[in-house]
Amino acid sequence: MGGETTPTTRTLGVSSAPNHTACTQLQGWKDIFNDLCSTYNKAPTSSVHLNQVTMAQLIAKATAMNSDHAEDQKSVARHWKELKIESEREVRGEEILLSKSATEHASVILNSMVVHIEHDGGYERWNALDDEEKRKQLTEVHKQICVQFGNEAFAALSNEDQKMADLFIWMGCCMHKELNSVKGGNSSMMAWWVEAGATGPMLLMNKDNAAAAAAVALYLNVPADLIRAGLEEFAGVGRRFDVKGVIKDITLIDDYGHHPAEIRATLEAARGCNFSRILVLFQPHRYTRTKHLWDDFCSAFNQADMVVLMDIYAAGEPPVSGITGQALADAIRAAGHKSVIFHSSMQKGIEELLRAARPGDAILTIGAGNVSRAPGELAVLLGARVSLHHAH
Repeated sequence: MGGETTPTTRTLGVSSAPNHTACTQLQGWKDIFNDLCSTYNKAPTSSVHLNQVTMAQLIAKATAMNSDHAEDQKSVARHWKELKIESEREVRGEEILLSKSATEHASVILNSMVVHIEHDGGYERWNALDDEEKRKQLTEVHKQICVQFGNEAFAALSNEDQKMADLFIWMGCCMHKELNSVKGGNSSMMAWWVEAGATGPMLLMNKDNAAAAAAVALYLNVPADLIRAGLEEFAGVGRRFDVKGVIKDITLIDDYGHHPAEIRATLEAARGCNFSRILVLFQPHRYTRTKHLWDDFCSAFNQADMVVLMDIYAAGEPPVSGITGQALADAIRAAGHKSVIFHSSMQKGIEELLRAARPGDAILTIGAGNVSRAPGELAVLLGARVSLHHAH
């Protein structure tokens, strides 16, 4: 079909790990890629066509990573980019090394091994090594030779070819918004508006992600007018600062946020919308998450004028002693928030917000549980409320 290829999704399976550190996760990815190479190289077609593949060749082709929003995932992505660049240089250099004559090839390896042995303690120490260790060190020396040749060849490329060779994009999970809270995101977006000739604000609450999307598009030489049109047409993601409606000048917004970083980002976005006040109905999600992030939750609602907490949505978990919605409300209040109220039921929380809400306010329902039902009931009750409810 004229050299065109059809994108294919491959599932590599699910594996466990002793911890969630970036180094452990990166090693897990290396193990998966190593298994892929081993399986492919053992296949009959690979043997018949002498088409063996190395892990470096496979990793060098990686151009993007999509993961969760957490800091460890960002660290994994940074390590991945470093590994991809190193692998790209190794593959590029190996092609140069293989292009040399057998004599030149052998001479390069021999000279490098002499330097390595002398630097590593001399021949007596080298001779004391077992064959497996010698093989590992020879493999590492060969890799370093390839990387050196690859770096030299890379330096001779044009700027455009260098950018494409090193292209690696990290994408955070679209169901989380930690990126929104990166300081300077709004300033970056405003600077881009000037550069691209766009007129803001655009219909996006997520300015940092918009800036990132625009930057990638510009990197790929997409015309500025097409980027602007695409951003203006973007309708957002369901349950992500999802404006459900404006009733009697009270704006109802629903959000899936259940992590303190997400909640801060959502409230920061709401604060930038110039509402008179921000009223929040929050349903904590899972006892274990609430326990582990307790201190972060205590400061997550500082941008809200009023917070109504509900009982924790268990999501199948058993209760944890001392971890309750009431206890969290007390802790947030103790941390300095001036208006925190607890109601065990969603209905009581909704009624509390109805009594407090005034024209110009925004009511945000936040959480990953069944609090998503609240905006519908709020809309019905707000529409039926007497307009002079706040008159005295």
